[in-house]
Amino acid sequence: MAYIQRSLPVLGAFLLLASAQAQSDVSLTLEAKKLAESGSLNGSLGDIKTAHRMLRKAIEGDSDLAEAHYYLGYAQYQRAIFLVNETEQGQNMLTNQDSTLTFLDESIQNLTKSIKISKKSEITAEAHALLSMAYGQKIRIRPRKGMVLGLRSRRNIQKAKTLNANNPRVVLAEAMYRYHTPAPYGGSQEGGLAGFRRAADLFSSAEEDSPLLPSWGEVEAYTWLGIACMGADQYEQARHAFEKVLEINPDYGWVKYSLLPMLQERESRSHQSKFP
Repeated sequence: MAYIQRSLPVLGAFLLLASAQAQSDVSLTLEAKKLAESGSLNGSLGDIKTAHRMLRKAIEGDSDLAEAHYYLGYAQYQRAIFLVNETEQGQNMLTNQDSTLTFLDESIQNLTKSIKISKKSEITAEAHALLSMAYGQKIRIRPRKGMVLGLRSRRNIQKAKTLNANNPRVVLAEAMYRYHTPAPYGGSQEGGLAGFRRAADLFSSAEEDSPLLPSWGEVEAYTWLGIACMGADQYEQARHAFEKVLEINPDYGWVKYSLLPMLQERESRSHQSKFP
C-alpha cells in the first residue's frame, strides 16, 4: 500500500507532463498551420519551410496528432507547387522534378497517415480532398502514369464527398479534377467551371468551426474560376474573379503579374476582331 501511495504523485506528475506536452504539440501545429497557409497565400517559401520544420517537431512529440500530419502534408504539397512553378519557367528542370516527386510522395504519406488516425470526419474529408490534388500534381510530372494516378485522385474525391460534400475545399478539389481530366476519362471543363463557381460561393459564406481546421482555398477557387472563365471567353466574369483575388490579397503575384495581363491581352484581341 505504501508503494502505491508513493507512486500516485509520480503518476500524477507524469500525466500532467504528458498533458502539457500534448497541448504544446497542438499549439505548435496551430502556429505552423497559420504559417503554412499564409506562406502559400503570400508566396513565401521561407514561411512554408519553417512550418514544415515545426510540424515535424510536433509529430515527434505526438505521432498520433492527425492535424499535424495533415498540415505537414499540406506544407509538402505547397513546396512541390513552388518547384512545379519553377520548372514551368525553365528553372532547374531535372533537379526540380525529382524534388517535386519526393515532396508529393511525402505529402501523400502524411495525408494518408492523417486519415488513418483521425476520428474527425472534418479533417478526414479535408485530407482526402488534398490527396486528390496531390495525385493530380503527380500526373503533371509523370503523365505516363496518368490513368493510375487519375483513378486514385478520383477515388479520394469520392471519399471526401461522402464525408462532406459541401466542404469548399472538397468542391474545389473535385473541380480541379474535372477541369484537368480529359473528357474520355470523365473530365469536363464546363463541369470544372461550374465547380469553381460553387467553391467560390461556398468560401464566401464559410465559417471556421475550429482554428485547427483548414482555412485555405478561397484565393485558389477564385483564381481557377478566373482561368476557367477566361478559357471559356467569359472575360467579364474572369476579370471579376481575378479582382476578387486581389481584394483578398492585393499582392497575389500569379494573378497580378501573369493572369490579369493575359486577360487584358485576350480582351484586346477579342475587341480588335469585332471592330477591325
